Amino acid sequence: MAEVVYQSSADYEKPFVELFQALSLKDQRKALRGACRREANRLKKVAKTKLRATGVGMGTIDDLSKGIRTRLYPARYGLGFLLTIKPRRGGAGFHKNRRYPKTHRELPVLQWLGDGTKSRMTRKYGNRRSHRTGAIASGKYEFMRATEQQEGGTTENNLFNEFQKNVEKAARRKGLL
Repeated sequence: MAEVVYQSSADYEKPFVELFQALSLKDQRKALRGACRREANRLKKVAKTKLRATGVGMGTIDDLSKGIRTRLYPARYGLGFLLTIKPRRGGAGFHKNRRYPKTHRELPVLQWLGDGTKSRMTRKYGNRRSHRTGAIASGKYEFMRATEQQEGGTTENNLFNEFQKNVEKAARRKGLL
């Protein structure tokens, strides 16, 4: 009697690679973007706790940590994300100041805290003298740098773990597992 040997293209050394290749291109991208989104939100949460630990903005009406934002890159720019405190024209990253209630002047406070400001002088007008307005030292509130130092080494491992979970979840949905 002839012995039948079943061969499959499955490589048992690398089951993850086989699962990934079995998925459609759309599901592969979804798994990658989902992992990036989850890791970006985790880093955003860490940055917010670091900002609150500095004690800045404790008496403000609006929470300063709303200005910490993430951005996933579009597909045409490749895969990745950005965690930033730089303001954006649409209002993200700006803090409304109570000092000007009629205009609700929006100020990039987090950018000033992160990068620092230079010392400036007011102008003399009438009988009023000019004076210094002060400056924020550039190394005083380094919550973004502290976030990078604390979480920078684990980001790649977390990204891969989340990516692996997303691939397995998509494979279960498709009936491959």
